[in-house]
Amino acid sequence: MEKKNRERVSVSAKQWGTYAVAGVAAAGVSAATAEADITHVVVNQASVPGDDFYFALSGGESLNFWHPSLGPGAGAVLLGVFNGALTGSVVGFTAGFNYASNLAVGVNISTQNFLPAFATLAYGNGYANSQFLNAGDGYLAFRFNGGTQYGWARVNMSGVQPGNNYTIVEYAYGSVGTSVAVGQIPEPSSLGLLALGAVGLAAFRRRRETQTAV
Repeated sequence: MEKKNRERVSVSAKQWGTYAVAGVAAAGVSAATAEADITHVVVNQASVPGDDFYFALSGGESLNFWHPSLGPGAGAVLLGVFNGALTGSVVGFTAGFNYASNLAVGVNISTQNFLPAFATLAYGNGYANSQFLNAGDGYLAFRFNGGTQYGWARVNMSGVQPGNNYTIVEYAYGSVGTSVAVGQIPEPSSLGLLALGAVGLAAFRRRRETQTAV
C-alpha cells in the first residue's frame, strides 16, 4: 500500500528540487523589489480632443493629460504635473516646442532630462520631433514633490492625425527617494513563487524521509 501511494506522486524529486531553487531565487527578487515602494494604477481611459484628465499622485499633485482642441477633429496631446499650477517636470527635450520623450522600458528615470513645463506628445498633423505620432504604446516619465519622487505612464496612440486620439493605459510612481525604472511595478508574483518554492521544498523533504523509512 505504501508503495502504491508513493507511485501516485506525479512530481518527481528533481522537479521539487527545481521548485525549491526557484523559491530561493524568488526570495532574492522579492527582497530587491521590496526596496522600491511603488504605486501602480491601471487607467485605460480613452481621450479625444477637448479632454483634460487629472490622475492623483501623492502630496496633492496630479498627472495632467491635456488634449486641447485645435479645431474640428484636430487636437494636441500634452503632459504635465499639476497642483493648481505646474509643479513637477516631464522627461523631454526642447526643439522649438517642449517635446515629451518616448522612453524604453527599464530606463532609470532619475538620470533623464526634465522639463519644468508641459511636454507635447503630438500636435495636430505632427512635427518632425514628435515621438508619439505613430500608432502603439509609448512610455513617458516625470518627477514631482520637489523632484524627490519619480514615475512613468504608458499611453497607446491611435497614430491618426490631426486628432491624435489615444488611451491612457496606466501609470506608476515611487515613494520619496525611490529610484524607479520605466515600466517598473510591484511584483506580487514573486511572493507566490516564493511560497511555491517553500511548499516544494517541504514536500520534497517529506518524500525523501518516507523513502528513507521504507
